[in-house]
Amino acid sequence: MAITAERKVKHQKNGNVHEYVYYRCTRKSKTVKCTEPAITEPDLLTQLADVLQGYALPKSWAGELHRMLDEDEQKAEQSSGVFIADAQGKIDSLQGKLQRLLDSYLDQDIDQPTYKAKQAELMSDKKSLEEQIGKLTLAANAWVEPMRQWLKQATDLKKIAKSNKPSAIKAAFAEIEGLILFLKDKKVWLSPHQKSHSPQENIWVLLRKTQEKRVLSHSISSKNRLMVPREGIEPPTRGIEARCSNPLSYRGEKETTL
Repeated sequence: MAITAERKVKHQKNGNVHEYVYYRCTRKSKTVKCTEPAITEPDLLTQLADVLQGYALPKSWAGELHRMLDEDEQKAEQSSGVFIADAQGKIDSLQGKLQRLLDSYLDQDIDQPTYKAKQAELMSDKKSLEEQIGKLTLAANAWVEPMRQWLKQATDLKKIAKSNKPSAIKAAFAEIEGLILFLKDKKVWLSPHQKSHSPQENIWVLLRKTQEKRVLSHSISSKNRLMVPREGIEPPTRGIEARCSNPLSYRGEKETTL
């Protein structure tokens, strides 16, 4: 079920008034009874900011990606420029053939059926080349600007997470495709992303996986520099993770403010 915001006002005897915002399950299901407790807005914002940090692109990575993007853009422009110049040359040649064909017809060197058939063939070749030039001109760098926008967006997530502003955090989460969050015991849980059937995986998923590998690698490297203490009598244990069925909804619910 969705999560909704609820505002509470507390009046003290000394006249002070305090307002608190809690987030809780809407409990709109008639078949499932939810007993999850509410969580205060500051606690929820802190946890959501931590999740958002996992999708933030480090500035050093962004700088390198911008450099690679500029190189790819330049190569794409050079490659498309060569093709367009070659295609334009073929169009000019076809235009010359069309003119000579017309001259031959006017001089009565060829009959009308022959002229019409050859003209249709040349015009079809010319139109095909013109369409290719048009598509290439529009699509050559069509991916570049969206990629630049994504790099800025992913880099800004760190600043947005630190701002602790509900509206900004909400807007940032809305841009992350395929993200599903749950509440369990006043804790925010990130639902595993569904495996994509597309050859190209979700770019946000790839970024988070890379971040997690980076953190893990750094952690292992740090541990290797320390002396590992001898284990005691008790065997090592692992924490038990659970996931709630209460998704944090950022869309649709009118009363939802986060």
